[in-house]
Amino acid sequence: MLLVYFCRAAGWILAHCPERFLALICRAAGNFIYALPLGRVRSVRSNLHHAFPDRDRAWLDRVGRISFQRLAEMALFALASLHFDRRWFETHLLMDDPTRQALRQSLASDQGFVALLPHLTLAEMLCALPAIEPGAAGSTTVYRPVEPPALDAWLRRARTRWGLHLLDRRDALHQASARIRAGKTVVLLFDQNTGRRGKLLFFFDRLASATHFPGLLARRFDTSAWLILPRRTGFWKCRLEFRPLPGGSSPGKISPPAITLASNRLLETYLRESEDQCADWLWSHNRWQTQEQPRCRFRIDPRDNYLDLWMADSGRSKFPQRTRIWIRMPNWLGDVVMTVPLLRALRRGRPDAGITLIAPPHFAPLLETWDVADEVRALPRRGSNPFPYWSRVRSWSRDYPDTWVAFTNSFRGDLEGWLTGAPQRFGILRPGKHRPLLTAAWELPLKLDEASFHQTGLWEQFLRRFGLLEAPDFSPLAAPNRNADAIGLICGTENNPEKRWPVRHWRTVVKSLIDSTPWSLVLFGTGRDREIASAVAEGFPPERIENQAGHTTLPEFAAALRRCRLMICNDTGGMHLANALGIPLVAVFGPTNPIRTGPIFEAPFHILQPPGCPPQGGALIDQVEPDRVLAAVAELAKETGG
Repeated sequence: MLLVYFCRAAGWILAHCPERFLALICRAAGNFIYALPLGRVRSVRSNLHHAFPDRDRAWLDRVGRISFQRLAEMALFALASLHFDRRWFETHLLMDDPTRQALRQSLASDQGFVALLPHLTLAEMLCALPAIEPGAAGSTTVYRPVEPPALDAWLRRARTRWGLHLLDRRDALHQASARIRAGKTVVLLFDQNTGRRGKLLFFFDRLASATHFPGLLARRFDTSAWLILPRRTGFWKCRLEFRPLPGGSSPGKISPPAITLASNRLLETYLRESEDQCADWLWSHNRWQTQEQPRCRFRIDPRDNYLDLWMADSGRSKFPQRTRIWIRMPNWLGDVVMTVPLLRALRRGRPDAGITLIAPPHFAPLLETWDVADEVRALPRRGSNPFPYWSRVRSWSRDYPDTWVAFTNSFRGDLEGWLTGAPQRFGILRPGKHRPLLTAAWELPLKLDEASFHQTGLWEQFLRRFGLLEAPDFSPLAAPNRNADAIGLICGTENNPEKRWPVRHWRTVVKSLIDSTPWSLVLFGTGRDREIASAVAEGFPPERIENQAGHTTLPEFAAALRRCRLMICNDTGGMHLANALGIPLVAVFGPTNPIRTGPIFEAPFHILQPPGCPPQGGALIDQVEPDRVLAAVAELAKETGG
């Protein structure tokens, strides 16, 4: 009760204060709140940045500040409204003559009508409509009860004092139907965050769930539907505009989908018309929370929706891509390549998402050549001073990513995601490991044997935990090159000397290939492989063997691989890249596990392991004899027609 008495006293004081003074108070309060590091403030900035990606930061900040000023104005009005008389509302709640005439005609009919009211600053003033238009007495609106009950009773009194009838939203369908049947008007607040109860469509080009209840109500009782816009004209002053909704203005031809689509489209148009109107909407509410639950983040709910109707109505050929999914790529080339089938599946699962790949700088140029994402961002280069690195990552928070997906297992990758401010951060949680900066994780089952599970399959299970339904696409990134004229060899490895087949074995294979084939040989590798590649090529005719190890960038390496009819290699990142490009290959494994890290793309390959080696690896690689490699090359050549 103390809270109620406080509200009454505060309301009386506010009702007797000069409005110019209250406007200054709201302006100061809004500016102050907008400067605070609050979640609501970030929501406003994120919502505006998503809705208006082409606007500069100054415009977005200005609209954000005004939005909080209007929020304060709305709160003060809710307190003071109980103390305003009819004369006050006659000077603050206005209608032009055509609007008033249309309203009176609708109210005079015995059918009633359905009105949709958006969450604009002064929407609360509509409760006083019967004060200036007595025929509106008995109109009905749906409301959400609040706690404690005493405060709820006080709010009900303020909202019903002029004759408005309130319906508890928990039983709105039955009661609203009864009111329409009795010829009354039903006013419904509509928003874009109705969960599974609503219909999926796009609002400001972002996936939203909009209520279709008004359309169903209008069709059931064959009555018209209108959009009410309380256009703000000054502090606590607005002019009501009634707009007939296409699909809901002609009894006998009511279309619930058309009403839902038209009301959201008209509201979006209204908010785009001017900065002042845009700021009048409650941007602090997240209207786009549908499909944000972690368990369904990577799919669009297959339930009945209005997406196809929205596409046809807007003349679009593809979904707008405003959901921002950022993916932290692995730190090794082979792992980067192994994510590609999943990136393709993710694009199919969320065609409304703009996918950004966050990758080490040396991988970014290569990733940009693949059609697997909408943007590639290179991480800053790490130096002795870590501050520029983390400062740069932190600056990305101004782009407001929605979801951070970590294919890495490191604290550094999790910290990068946290610094971007992404509200969702997903990763894999292994037993005994803590990743406190993730918001949700797939806990690796204790019974899962990673040694018998491919890394891509493990990541697939991770993404399925968060809703992915699409199957990975293992088709190569490129079609076979029918003009290929070389055999490629990768003799080194980037990170583990034990994975390298001995130089003497490589030289035996090279000699045999030079003696028995007309094809030239090309040695590939990084700068660290240059010494090994030089030892392999030493003494052979330079016109038959070319050493490119350490002389190509990653994009140049990928382009050079396209010259190869087949590839012979160790277990290394280049093996995965060649496999992804559709190049037939013979891969020599020893200590490493081909079940976990073997080739995955739908291109011919042979994996060779030492005699008696378990399928999971663990033997010395030098036990693979050159004759087995040459036999595999010959067999692969027959399989591919070469």
